[in-house]
Amino acid sequence: PAFMVHTGGVVERGGVKDYWNWYFKSLGDNGASIPSFVAIGNHDTLGTPFYFDLHFNHPNNGGAAAFDMDYINANVTNSSILNNLKTPDELTYSYDYGDVHFTVLYTGSYSNDDRYLLEAQREWLTNDLKNSNAKWKIMIIHEPVYHRVGGYESRPWLFDVIEGNGVDLVLQGHSHLVTRTYPMMNGQIVSKK
Repeated sequence: PAFMVHTGGVVERGGVKDYWNWYFKSLGDNGASIPSFVAIGNHDTLGTPFYFDLHFNHPNNGGAAAFDMDYINANVTNSSILNNLKTPDELTYSYDYGDVHFTVLYTGSYSNDDRYLLEAQREWLTNDLKNSNAKWKIMIIHEPVYHRVGGYESRPWLFDVIEGNGVDLVLQGHSHLVTRTYPMMNGQIVSKK
């Protein structure tokens, strides 16, 4: 393969160095020779020190510029999120491969503050998608856009950005099981016509 994509939840506790070592050991030779593009998951942020950014070499085209830090500082109280944003360059980014544009977002630490974290990336995300001329657009996130249990994991504005900017596929993790949706638009199932 040209590269690997991971939707996050790479390790159980991100602050435990041995967990990262076990993960990369499990990849064998592939881990050393095939690039990985990873969306950080809530388990990857658990504990300190923050090892996630030490293990990946993601494009540095989002990072600090992707976050409205004034908005975050005014709204976010979750210490895990604030700690991770001290080194944000590996958290939000995009890249192209052939006719495909990939956009990776940081969805948070499974807390009520996640909505603020995502809102702080909204302008960057919208510009990233609008400025892409790729034939296909794929978004990679950890916590789902359409979550099976709803609640604060539902993000209506994100639906609008995805649909309004031609995102063709969203790959997401977090749920610890395989789920998929029907084709969706405006929060509703799109039937074949």
